[in-house]
Amino acid sequence: MFERFYKTDDIHVGTGIGLSLAKDIVELHKGFIIVESEPGNTRFEVSFPQGKPEDMEMPILKSTFSLREKLKPESLLIDETIDLEEVYSKTLDDFEKKKLLLVEDNNELLEYLFILLKEDYKITTASNGIEALKKIEENKPDVIVSDVLMPKMDGFALCEIVKSKPETMSIPFIWLTAKTKTEEKIKGLRLGADDYLDKPFNTEVLKTKIHMLIKNKSDFLKNLGTREVIDITKLARNPVDEKFLKQVLGHINENLENEEYSVEKLSDFMFMSRSNLFRRLKLTVKMSPVQFIYYVRLQKALELLLGRKLSISEIAWKVGFKNPSSFSKSFKKQFGKSPTDYLNDLLKK
Repeated sequence: MFERFYKTDDIHVGTGIGLSLAKDIVELHKGFIIVESEPGNTRFEVSFPQGKPEDMEMPILKSTFSLREKLKPESLLIDETIDLEEVYSKTLDDFEKKKLLLVEDNNELLEYLFILLKEDYKITTASNGIEALKKIEENKPDVIVSDVLMPKMDGFALCEIVKSKPETMSIPFIWLTAKTKTEEKIKGLRLGADDYLDKPFNTEVLKTKIHMLIKNKSDFLKNLGTREVIDITKLARNPVDEKFLKQVLGHINENLENEEYSVEKLSDFMFMSRSNLFRRLKLTVKMSPVQFIYYVRLQKALELLLGRKLSISEIAWKVGFKNPSSFSKSFKKQFGKSPTDYLNDLLKK
């Protein structure tokens, strides 16, 4: 009964945090807790030693920090070991503190997750989907971690709304779910969820999933200016993002040779206003529509250059530049070298 995250076949029995946490707190106070139970009658008895705290061998708990130090997550949850030395290196410094929204109707679990993650993230909490939507609108998070079964609005509805709005659809979304049926997991992923964890879960796995969703996006954005041809759709973390980027890229590529191609034409094709398209691309690839169009042109130019079948002038016209001179300047700005120098360096290798 006092085992953390004890799980039965009935998914409605709770997450099993309360009694386990109570037992740990009582023991920190040098006390003990027992239970006597029979059908229709359950009695809990908590005992503490007499005397002043300073007279005891171990001091009474003085702060939440001490509680966290004493109640190490890996000793409280399921027995699952994982080597995180390489994966969970402290690269969060690269991003400062990212904003994390926790959505959970179980107050004990919500408080526990808050204590677990607050040192690495700026935490906002919500107890259901409706409250979460208000928090998202007020302070857009970098990652959302949400339960599935909640009152007023469940996790499915919350994810569907988040992933349907241009201004929020690129926010990574992680499920915490007691639903073990494969169909339910598939439903969540099809709605746009980026990942999920079954309850009971290992806290280090959760921390790693959050960390890697942020790190992968950051790493990709850092590589946008490198000297390699990059598959931009790899930035998509879910089917909704992927569909959006493929549509945008497809239309830009269809009009690559058209030097008059504009943001207005892309907006019309996507059935989006210029402002919505701007926000959507900024959220996904950290570029404005104009910057993104130029980026796609130069990525194609690099691909053609590496193919060594066309002259630099032909490549410039193929990717929609009015003249080779402006193309060379833009290429150098993007890749650090002029097309000629870039090719010469390749030939030397």
